Amino acid sequence: MMDDQKGLRQIPISVGIGLSVVILASGGAAAWFTWRTLNPQPAVVEFPTLDPPHRVDPYS
Repeated sequence: MMDDQKGLRQIPISVGIGLSVVILASGGAAAWFTWRTLNPQPAVVEFPTLDPPHRVDPYS
Protein backbone atom coordinates (compact mmCIF):
# COMPACT_ATOMS: atom_id res chain seq x y z
CA MET A 1 0.00 0.00 0.00
CA MET A 2 0.96 3.65 -0.10
CA ASP A 3 1.58 3.80 3.63
CA ASP A 4 4.45 1.32 3.31
CA GLN A 5 6.46 3.59 0.97
CA LYS A 6 8.51 5.97 3.10
CA GLY A 7 10.11 7.81 0.15
CA LEU A 8 6.81 9.05 -1.28
CA ARG A 9 5.54 12.31 0.20
CA GLN A 10 2.29 14.00 -0.51
CA ILE A 11 2.67 17.64 -1.49
CA PRO A 12 0.02 20.17 -0.47
CA ILE A 13 -2.57 20.86 -3.14
CA SER A 14 -1.78 24.59 -3.08
CA VAL A 15 1.81 23.83 -4.13
CA GLY A 16 0.57 21.65 -6.98
CA ILE A 17 -1.86 24.33 -8.13
CA GLY A 18 0.85 27.00 -7.88
CA LEU A 19 3.27 24.95 -9.98
CA SER A 20 0.55 24.28 -12.55
CA VAL A 21 -0.20 28.00 -12.82
CA VAL A 22 3.47 28.85 -13.29
CA ILE A 23 3.94 26.16 -15.95
CA LEU A 24 0.79 27.17 -17.86
CA ALA A 25 1.66 30.88 -17.68
CA SER A 26 5.19 30.32 -18.96
CA GLY A 27 3.87 28.16 -21.79
CA GLY A 28 1.33 30.83 -22.70
CA ALA A 29 3.99 33.54 -22.68
CA ALA A 30 6.27 31.44 -24.87
CA ALA A 31 3.44 30.83 -27.33
CA TRP A 32 2.57 34.55 -27.40
CA PHE A 33 6.17 35.59 -28.08
CA THR A 34 6.48 32.93 -30.78
CA TRP A 35 3.27 34.13 -32.44
CA ARG A 36 4.46 37.77 -32.32
CA THR A 37 7.78 36.76 -33.87
CA LEU A 38 6.22 34.75 -36.68
CA ASN A 39 3.48 37.33 -37.40
CA PRO A 40 5.07 40.78 -37.12
CA GLN A 41 2.87 43.83 -37.35
CA PRO A 42 3.07 45.72 -40.65
CA ALA A 43 4.96 48.97 -40.53
CA VAL A 44 2.81 52.03 -40.08
CA VAL A 45 3.45 54.66 -42.72
CA GLU A 46 3.65 58.14 -41.28
CA PHE A 47 2.70 60.91 -43.66
CA PRO A 48 4.28 64.34 -43.24
CA THR A 49 2.01 66.97 -41.82
CA LEU A 50 1.30 69.90 -44.08
CA ASP A 51 0.60 73.38 -42.79
CA PRO A 52 -2.70 74.77 -43.99
CA PRO A 53 -2.33 77.42 -46.70
CA HIS A 54 -2.13 80.98 -45.45
CA ARG A 55 -5.14 83.01 -46.36
CA VAL A 56 -4.56 86.46 -47.74
CA ASP A 57 -7.04 89.05 -46.59
CA PRO A 58 -7.95 91.05 -49.71
CA TYR A 59 -9.23 93.97 -47.60
CA SER A 60 -6.03 94.69 -45.70
